[in-house]
Amino acid sequence: MEYNIDLKKLEEYWILYKAYFKKPLSEHKEKYKWPVLKQVFIKWDWSVNDKTEMFKNAFKVSGNKNLWVSKSYHPTNYSSKMFELFYDEYVNAFDFLFNEDNELITRVEEFQKINDDNYTFLSENATEKLYKIDLRAISLYLSLQFPDKYYLYKYTEVKSFCEKVKGPEIIKGRVNNIIAFNNVANEVLKFIKKDKEFLNKYRNFTRHKENYSDQSLHLLVQDFIFSVARHLKPTTEEEDIKHEISSLTKDEYGPNKIETLLTLKRSYKGRNINWEKNKQSQKRLGTKGEELVKKAEEQYLKELGILKKRIIKKKLDGVGYDIHSYDENGNDLFIEVKTTKFGKNHPFYISETELSFCKENPNQYKIYRLYEYDSESHSARYFIINGMDLLNDFTLKPTNYEVSKTKKS
Repeated sequence: MEYNIDLKKLEEYWILYKAYFKKPLSEHKEKYKWPVLKQVFIKWDWSVNDKTEMFKNAFKVSGNKNLWVSKSYHPTNYSSKMFELFYDEYVNAFDFLFNEDNELITRVEEFQKINDDNYTFLSENATEKLYKIDLRAISLYLSLQFPDKYYLYKYTEVKSFCEKVKGPEIIKGRVNNIIAFNNVANEVLKFIKKDKEFLNKYRNFTRHKENYSDQSLHLLVQDFIFSVARHLKPTTEEEDIKHEISSLTKDEYGPNKIETLLTLKRSYKGRNINWEKNKQSQKRLGTKGEELVKKAEEQYLKELGILKKRIIKKKLDGVGYDIHSYDENGNDLFIEVKTTKFGKNHPFYISETELSFCKENPNQYKIYRLYEYDSESHSARYFIINGMDLLNDFTLKPTNYEVSKTKKS
């Protein structure tokens, strides 16, 4: 797999990260990892006889447990069950995973297989929902056993980071991802090691008695990669987004008239679709996106000192927008939130009510387009479309029609 990391881009992100790392836990929330991992490493010892008890105790920590627990992610619970029911077999599976004499891909595949083979049995006999062991969990176990060799992996962040710095292509479900990520992380490590000044400050941070020492700097590398994927945005990236918006196909009929543009060949192949399930899923996703934007607006106005005087209101459906906020001068701002789990270029839908409201308030209307929404971390990337730009620079194509019987004269 050939690729060349964009070192210029890496440098831009590194400058941003160093400023970001200075922030307190309240702003750089990922700093929970250092004290939490210290607690885990103190108790992790694969050489003990009672591995079941060691494994359970290792993950009993105070603080955020997001590395191995989230709304839809509980791999340690699954592993604990495997230890209880298939102790010898599972210890052998871990032994094989930790055996560096074998190829990493083989070890990972074998470990996944023994977990997958027992998943149905465990799920049917469990009192709580269990989640399959994936690369994220395996990377955690490998990192605990070999902290100087492996890194904490998470698909969404690794994929995003690699896209931003021109790393290897990361495709969901591929076991090879963990090797590709290790190679990228090692390159990032070499890059970071050149910054002696920052590393001296970092060592002061890790010397705090509550923090993990991170002698290998692997946790620092992981945090940098995660921050690039989720939090850091160079000026050049903001300009790219603006350029993308301005370069979209304009409505050739002018801003005051919207016509149907038939640019795609229609498909009439039948499908079985659970419309109600889709509707509920989209509604939940929309609500999550609105929550993120509402919180971000409140924080922004709080920093401006406006929030004490003004209250952001989440409006009911059908009024043409989702959130009533304010600009830096205290003027009304009407925000419509469009959220997707897909990429930046995925199309979205706007209702007739929303479009009409935008036409009436083009200078106060904004669409917050949230994309690559991640339910586990409740986060997303986004860009903003101003109302006037929506009317002038975007093509709107009707996809639904209201039907009523024509009255005869």
